[in-house]
Amino acid sequence: MRGLQIWRMAFRAAQPLGRRLLWICRQLWHEITGSLFLVMSLSALPSLIKHWRTQEYGYAALAATFMLTMVYFGVTAFMRARRIHRQGAPS
Repeated sequence: MRGLQIWRMAFRAAQPLGRRLLWICRQLWHEITGSLFLVMSLSALPSLIKHWRTQEYGYAALAATFMLTMVYFGVTAFMRARRIHRQGAPS
């Protein structure tokens, strides 16, 4: 019976740590995905410039659409990370 009480107490002590780690991982996940989306948006820049200079405006518009979409996803991911941070860490 005593062993069961020790495990119960250990579980209660580990719960705040687990919640805090999940909070940190969630915020970090949004920051990493936001960074990756912004890097992906920069990858479309050479294609945009090349197609604009050769006056292939359809392909340039496609590259610009991809670029703007990735920028939008990146910015919103950082906004979610900031909102998680502002909510405060669980206690």
